[in-house]
Amino acid sequence: MYLFKRMDRLVEMAAYSVQNRFSKTALLVMTSIASAVTALLQSAGGTLPMIGPIISPLSTLPVVLITIISPLLGFYSFVLTCLLLVIVQPSELLIFIFTTGLLGLGLGHGFTFFKRRILIVTTGSICLISGICIMLIGFQFPLFGPAFHSIGNFYLWLYLLLFTWGYSLAWLEITWFILKKYVRRRL
Repeated sequence: MYLFKRMDRLVEMAAYSVQNRFSKTALLVMTSIASAVTALLQSAGGTLPMIGPIISPLSTLPVVLITIISPLLGFYSFVLTCLLLVIVQPSELLIFIFTTGLLGLGLGHGFTFFKRRILIVTTGSICLISGICIMLIGFQFPLFGPAFHSIGNFYLWLYLLLFTWGYSLAWLEITWFILKKYVRRRL
């Protein structure tokens, strides 16, 4: 089945290719550039009124790609992006930490440690739903606006779980497409 296909070979080839092509210094520079791009994409949500919320979710992609190359560099990228967001757009910091950034780390680690699509998607979904729970319950941040203020609504949580799983699947496919293009170009 589609969700049980193995994905490890392409991910290993892409990570191995990048790690052997660049020095450690170049990888750190690449991580800092990815962090800067991530911070710019995330800050678009608070800066650009109409298209910002469309651009802002794209900040997941650099975190996923750097985490695939190296989980440690992915963590560095996450922390550096948080520091950059404190300077550039502090209002987007919590959203990045608990949604887009956490999803990027979860998917990147899923690609690195698991071999099947269903496990990778589930890892990303668990990271995203836990971040959303922290935002909604812990900080009582109106993530979905004033219309969704009831925490005890079962259907809200069911839809949220289905949404996070589908959203994680979409990011898996986008990342998979980019990895395939990169590996084909390198070979």
